Amino acid sequence: MEGAKIGLMFCVETENAGAPRDMDIMDRFYRKFGFEGEIIRQPSKEFMLRSLQNLANYSPKPVSCILIAFSGHGDEKVGEWNESELVTADHQRVKVSSITSIFSETNCPRLKGVPKIFITDACRGSKSSSSSHSASQSQPFVLVEGGVVLASRDWSYLTYSLKIENSC
Repeated sequence: MEGAKIGLMFCVETENAGAPRDMDIMDRFYRKFGFEGEIIRQPSKEFMLRSLQNLANYSPKPVSCILIAFSGHGDEKVGEWNESELVTADHQRVKVSSITSIFSETNCPRLKGVPKIFITDACRGSKSSSSSHSASQSQPFVLVEGGVVLASRDWSYLTYSLKIENSC
């Protein structure tokens, strides 16, 4: 694919013991795989949504891939995963669906056909976990030579192992 690989990571550091590690891993990931990556610390809801809208609508160059990551807190709503919410540094809530819809073909036709990857590393509110990992034991993003392993804090909830070779 031709065009820039763009990465944005939003990291809420308040009461997020894993934040420094998450930011370090995403920074190394962006560099290793040729992303123009930016890490935004302590984003407010308004700043986060404006940054995403700017990325979707105003990039002056062709884009071949977008990777959006969030590390912080969240809350799961009854229903679909897309109805879950992320909590920004100003304690405002943003629905995951409102983030992904910014990049939909309807709202962002210029990025039609461009891969869009969304990674969220956020708790799911008060929903109890069957995992015994504490935040300090958790490793939500693990970068390994020749590939990437991405996992939620609750290892029983969702885990993917990907082999990446100059793709995206």
